[in-house]
Amino acid sequence: CYIHDYGSRNKKRKAPRAVWYGVTFIKFALHVLWELPGDPEPPVLRGHMVEADFRGALRNLDKAVKKKIRYFRDYARTSEVKLYGVVGATDIDGRRDLHVALCQEHS
Repeated sequence: CYIHDYGSRNKKRKAPRAVWYGVTFIKFALHVLWELPGDPEPPVLRGHMVEADFRGALRNLDKAVKKKIRYFRDYARTSEVKLYGVVGATDIDGRRDLHVALCQEHS
């Protein structure tokens, strides 16, 4: 599954946090909550091992949220989670006037 996000404001890294952090967490969380075979891939963010942080975040998830995530396990016929982030710049980055016009046009 490819997750597209063209909304980075970080000029240095050019990748939105939703991709470099969020996709990594989602892959880990699904592996653990869906009880997929084997150990989940060790999550690394900016060169740091964050498995303990991710496990803590999973423990703190609301019980109802965990139940909803587990519910969808039966619909995913897979033994591994394959998520990939796709990022890039657009021709209208920084053009608030165009973004406002697009929102108004489609609201």
